[in-house]
Amino acid sequence: MKKKTRTISAIVFCIYIAAVLVLCFMKSDDIPQPTFTIFGLEADKIAHFFMFAPFPVLSYAAFAGNWKQSWKHHLLLTGLLIAGIGSAMGTEYIQTLLEYRSGDAYDFAADIIGMAAGGLVTAVYILSKKYC
Repeated sequence: MKKKTRTISAIVFCIYIAAVLVLCFMKSDDIPQPTFTIFGLEADKIAHFFMFAPFPVLSYAAFAGNWKQSWKHHLLLTGLLIAGIGSAMGTEYIQTLLEYRSGDAYDFAADIIGMAAGGLVTAVYILSKKYC
């Protein structure tokens, strides 16, 4: 990846992280809480899925090098997924410490499933670069 592209990717990733932090820690008193479900899933859990699904894609774009070996790309992706899971766990834990928020294990599960989906998309991209 060219240096200019990687720099832009890093900026986009930082903006994404800032947006996730705002969504995770802001007071939600003024925001109407969705009460509907989609296929039996609460809207909140779907929002968590879509909030964390871009993490592997954007972080990979920001940190991937110009390596020829695909194993290095997969190793980076694994490390980024571990960092993402730690971040999701951290946000849910911090929410338990805030008096105006609450942590939820199901939110954490939705975060991990979202990251797994984003990780799968990224892994397919890595493989397609190698074989196409």
